[in-house]
Amino acid sequence: MVALNIYQPNSFIYKVGFPRSGNTFVDVMLENILINYDQSNNELGRHGNSYRFKNFWKKNLSNENGPIMVFSLRNYKECIISHIDDPSYENIICFLNRTQGVDYIRLLDTYDKYKGNKLLLYYESLIDKKEGEKILNQLHNLFLENFPQITRKEIPSFEEIKNISFSVYSEVKKFGPNKSNNEKIYHSKKITKEDRVKIDKFLEKEYPYLFSEYLSHYKEEE
Repeated sequence: MVALNIYQPNSFIYKVGFPRSGNTFVDVMLENILINYDQSNNELGRHGNSYRFKNFWKKNLSNENGPIMVFSLRNYKECIISHIDDPSYENIICFLNRTQGVDYIRLLDTYDKYKGNKLLLYYESLIDKKEGEKILNQLHNLFLENFPQITRKEIPSFEEIKNISFSVYSEVKKFGPNKSNNEKIYHSKKITKEDRVKIDKFLEKEYPYLFSEYLSHYKEEE
């Protein structure tokens, strides 16, 4: 079990996630579950090439008693395309081959290789009311059972936490109703299905193990 430092009670947990993968949502959940959880202290950056991130996990990668890693994972066709102004297939592949795009894979690879306690949260499940409520309660019970001294006895409802995350980061509202046509907005719709399938094939070829283990359910039928 992870050891707690009484002077830094939440140094046992660190959140990891590529930008626009539900990081704010997870932060708000953890802030409302754990006493004194603070994003600035419990996050080592959202880019796998940052010095702070690489230095910390390099030291702890094989540490079975290291801190808990909470990883937020989202469909690559959503969070990566959201960073590109002109999301053509060529530009997306170029982005994936650059440092920032490669971070998506580097972060996931770090999670996979980490030997300590870790939790994987899929963004798509987090924002679903039924699944989100289930995840919130599971996390609360997990920490209450293992770390009662730093876990809140009562927590807000899933809807309250969702509303807090909206107010903290307005970008999250993009995944709610579109005011113009009442449809949900998804970044991947900016490109054709043919290009989405090509991106699937690219990642499956370049990173076969990670794709099979974590990303295959994002693969679209041809």
